[in-house]
Amino acid sequence: MNSQIMKRISAIFIVLLLTVPFVFAQGASEAKTEEQRVVWRFANTGGPQAATEPSSDPEVYQMMQDWILEETGILVKTIVPPKDQITEKLNLLLASKSDLDIFDANVKVYQPKGALYPLNDLLDEYGQNILKQWPDQWESSWRAMSTADGTIWGIPSLPALFPYSVFIRSDWLKDLGLDEPTNLNEFEAVLKAFKEQDPAGNGETIPLTTMSLAYLGNSFAAGFMDIAYGNWIDENGQVMPVEVHPQFKDYIAKMADWYAKGYLYEESIGLSRDRHGELVQQNKVGASAVWYTRLTQNMTNLKLNIPEAEFTPLVNMTGPEGKIYTNRDVFTSAVCIAKNSQNPEDAMRFINWSQQDFNTYYSVNNGFEGTHWEYVKDSEPFIIQKLEADKKYIGEFQPHLSFAFTVKASSITEDPSALLATEFLQKYIPQLDLGKKAGDFGVAPLYSSESIQAAVPNEGDINRLREEEVTKFIMGIRPLSEYGDFIDDMYDAGLQKWIDAYTAEYNRVTGK
Repeated sequence: MNSQIMKRISAIFIVLLLTVPFVFAQGASEAKTEEQRVVWRFANTGGPQAATEPSSDPEVYQMMQDWILEETGILVKTIVPPKDQITEKLNLLLASKSDLDIFDANVKVYQPKGALYPLNDLLDEYGQNILKQWPDQWESSWRAMSTADGTIWGIPSLPALFPYSVFIRSDWLKDLGLDEPTNLNEFEAVLKAFKEQDPAGNGETIPLTTMSLAYLGNSFAAGFMDIAYGNWIDENGQVMPVEVHPQFKDYIAKMADWYAKGYLYEESIGLSRDRHGELVQQNKVGASAVWYTRLTQNMTNLKLNIPEAEFTPLVNMTGPEGKIYTNRDVFTSAVCIAKNSQNPEDAMRFINWSQQDFNTYYSVNNGFEGTHWEYVKDSEPFIIQKLEADKKYIGEFQPHLSFAFTVKASSITEDPSALLATEFLQKYIPQLDLGKKAGDFGVAPLYSSESIQAAVPNEGDINRLREEEVTKFIMGIRPLSEYGDFIDDMYDAGLQKWIDAYTAEYNRVTGK
């Protein structure tokens, strides 16, 4: 935003601030003509929820509101709920039919409640900027926003992702004269070298760690199967849990072998976020199989202790059955328009305007160019420098946090954690071809948990059995020779009801 626009904006008349009971809200004066177009934004995600300040500086808030009004003809008012009462205040507004147009929600939760406005016609007529931001490879995100009849109930914020990777200490590889592993056989040889040569010193080297059974499975299991780590569809069209796949036992056998040899850290399954971070920062971990931020967030403190330390993601590593990683399925979080919106057309126009280009999107979310931020590189991928402004903006007007724009920019920083996280985000997160998809990929997020719970009231017990027994096999507490007995135990616990319930939901969502 150039200085001329800033001067124009600051010259626009200043209107009164409006306070809404129970929630912090700001808006223009109530003295308005009947023709004035008003849209209310419930700011329940993003900047307002992360900010330490309760609100933007009033002058900056007014300038942002006036800029949007000048550009769109829409007067946007905002409601910022207390951070500890977000859901309660949203539900109250929806139930009382108060002024509310735009809010963030889980479509799967709020659509069955009748709280959402259908978006197909609005997107077709007013949402071209929104639609063009989402490439064909993210089509499954729109399906996650939709019911079986094709009605769209939300605008996606996140697509399916590639968030899991094994990160390895590449500086240790160099010190030990080892090549970066490209397959699991080579990776196992590296784990052996880490164990025996102890680059951390004093016998404190941890060759491999993770934080949960899920992280471990999402990082390795697909390499032993012709499917991803997740539900799969058998020859009869039934949704089956991964544990009964005939190749899953091969994955368990390898993890059990690594555990027995001391390659896999003995406390890995169930390791807390803080404890995992401590081990990484203390220069003890050779490789970690986690959601990427669980590793990258520790780089700052690690490099304070060991400046030469480097972790590298092994995104192309393969196993006996190819790719080892499992993609994260689509999300059902979205920006929505309230069913009782008095102005859904302008709500969509406002969201669409905010996505006309990167500058507009970033400004509405982060403040004015030249005051709150500036370009270091003004072409894709953009590089942004945040500025220390005397008058803060916390992002009350941001209509939508879209991953489509997130991957287009990075902030200039010397923080090692931010650098590694941004590099992984921009290079790998969107690349679903690096991982495998579950058999009900893009469908599972739309299953009705209420229907499944009604059909399988003891699902929690079945899932605990699955997790506890697989953990026992990996840790050597239960011999793999009893794996068949474990399958029988699951069926005895009601697994067939589980299969029937999930298959019914799969057929419902897909229209089969």
